[in-house]
Amino acid sequence: MRMLLGVGLLVWSCGAWAADAAGALRAIRSYTAGQSRQGLAAVQALVGAVTSEAARQELAAALAAELRSDATADAKRFVCAQLSLVAGDAEMPALAACLRDKELAHAARAALERIPGAAASAALRAALPGAQGAELAGVINSLGVRRDAEAAKAIAPFLGDARIEVVESALDALGNIGTAESGGRFAADPFAR
Repeated sequence: MRMLLGVGLLVWSCGAWAADAAGALRAIRSYTAGQSRQGLAAVQALVGAVTSEAARQELAAALAAELRSDATADAKRFVCAQLSLVAGDAEMPALAACLRDKELAHAARAALERIPGAAASAALRAALPGAQGAELAGVINSLGVRRDAEAAKAIAPFLGDARIEVVESALDALGNIGTAESGGRFAADPFAR
């Protein structure tokens, strides 16, 4: 009987937790910088209170769904930061989509830098071909922060780029990656045209 009551309380608390998360996320959709951070604090508290893998998955999925909602850019940047703490492979497509949005690219990259696992690195590598200007330099930097050895070959051609910020990012990234292959990329003069 006690076991049944304990399981019933656990199911009830998970349902109540999920309702709290949904309500808190709806409440921050209209958030813009300078407004009260009370709603953001409620979401942060939920993220900090995750104690099980099932709860982490559920909250991460709800956060990722907010990136596809009509939430403000400020709210979505906040959501990216929270995803950096709880996201798994399933949330990578939502964060990868943000890499193509100039307002969200930096926040998405910061999240992907922190999320463990190969899927985050793969999302950044996949963004390289379509990235331009500052976003390209940022993606290269993020791959360097992650020390993604698989990215060395894709980053190397940017050593000869015409934009100095891209060349600097490629140099830094290859240095951070620090493998024999990435180090070998420095053998040629990157400034020779």
